[in-house]
Amino acid sequence: MEDQLKQVFINGHYSIESLTKDVSVKPIHSHNDEWRQHPLFDALKIGSNSIEADVHYKSKNPNLIYVGHNSASLSDKKNLESMYLNPLYQLLEEANPISSDNDNNIIEKKNGIFYNSPENTTYFYLDIKNDRENLIKTLDNKLQRFSDKGFLTIFNTTSNEFIQGPLTIIITGDYPYEYINSMKIRTMFIDAPLKSISQDSNEASKYPSQKISIFASDPLNKLVGSHQTISLFNGLSKKQVNTISGIVDNAHSLGLKTRIWDTPKFTYSSKVKIWKQLLSIGSDYLNVDSLQQAVKF
Repeated sequence: MEDQLKQVFINGHYSIESLTKDVSVKPIHSHNDEWRQHPLFDALKIGSNSIEADVHYKSKNPNLIYVGHNSASLSDKKNLESMYLNPLYQLLEEANPISSDNDNNIIEKKNGIFYNSPENTTYFYLDIKNDRENLIKTLDNKLQRFSDKGFLTIFNTTSNEFIQGPLTIIITGDYPYEYINSMKIRTMFIDAPLKSISQDSNEASKYPSQKISIFASDPLNKLVGSHQTISLFNGLSKKQVNTISGIVDNAHSLGLKTRIWDTPKFTYSSKVKIWKQLLSIGSDYLNVDSLQQAVKF
């Protein structure tokens, strides 16, 4: 991967053609993406169109959104703009040169950042770790340039219209529900609680598809119990598979995609077995820490 990325680094940045040409889009979610040697780019290079970064806010530097799994790992250099927003904006600008049709009308449809699959959006998850109100306001301001160019997936509450853009922002973790719900032009969506919406219709009504949420997720142990109930060699039991299948089917009936995270990391055979089981019951995205293992299995 290191050698491949060196080869596609051109004139100080990664071009879409060199980064994603002939790369098929895969239902892989790059969890804790900021831990990777090349955040964002490692995921895009293998075809992952779902990427998650942990974000923090510090009142002493209110214009920065810090990226890191915990407060001990934070530094001014590791911030959302330099690691993610700036390169994403650059790639989207490259994918969308100003063009017109035969009647000289400007083409409004925006391309995504996968060279062979420009119709695909990229899901960018932000896992809020603290001070959600201040962080989301700062994020809203930083996304304005994307919104101005039509790069973001939006829901217009006035026209009741959902428009998919090449970049879809999903807020997870300690999300500020009321702030996002109050947006007239919604440029970010909430990661709905997967188990809760399958058990409580009132809870489900808070996360309508394409209006508030696009995805629903939960950790595996919340769906089936402790990891200790999962076989180290045989994966999920038939009963556990049936339980998860019902939850996933319910989310799909509500129009939501699903992602199940915190699957066992050991043993390798059990991890792969569970990945296969989750895909077989229709869960939409694999939540992974090892991109290469997910691609190869």
